[in-house]
Amino acid sequence: MIRKKSIQDSLIEYCKKMGVNDVRIIPSSKISVEEQFAEICKNDKCPGYGSAPSCPPFVMNSNKFKDIISTYHSALIFKFEIPTNILFGNERNEVLYLLHETASALKYFSLNNGYINAMAIAAGSCKQIFCEKHKACPVITNSGKCRYPEKACPSMSGLGVNFNKISKLLGWDKDTTKKNEEPTSNMAGIVLLKHDPEISF
Repeated sequence: MIRKKSIQDSLIEYCKKMGVNDVRIIPSSKISVEEQFAEICKNDKCPGYGSAPSCPPFVMNSNKFKDIISTYHSALIFKFEIPTNILFGNERNEVLYLLHETASALKYFSLNNGYINAMAIAAGSCKQIFCEKHKACPVITNSGKCRYPEKACPSMSGLGVNFNKISKLLGWDKDTTKKNEEPTSNMAGIVLLKHDPEISF
């Protein structure tokens, strides 16, 4: 067990060791959740819509997620800076796989070191990321269990998270692409944190 007084710093350090470009911890109340983002998944005919429990209409609605966020005191937010051309190419799913894998690893690290009920969410549909070669998700077809329960996370946009507002809050919305470098885009994940009342931080 990590020393109680250093758990937050240790969590950030662990996150950085996983290769993220930046990580912050903010009050969970700063996360903006808006129903319109979940509706975009449906109206824009996102390929993930209706294909997995991590995406609308199967994932919890934005109002329920707001209620859940209110029970957490803070949120760890991390990002990878990815060349924009990769996100629109064949390597997109590899990036999203890494994103979900990192968010899940941080969730379990948190659970093992003084936080309770840590919850991880990340960009992207778990069906497209993990089970693209499978015809259907066994969870929504009631034919079996999730094939990747320790890695797959609910979709940030599917839950209604307005990542643009988070980016502005953290200063991530500014273009950091240097001269003669390829444009980059941020791909992010969030881990909601709640103190164990029996542990003094």
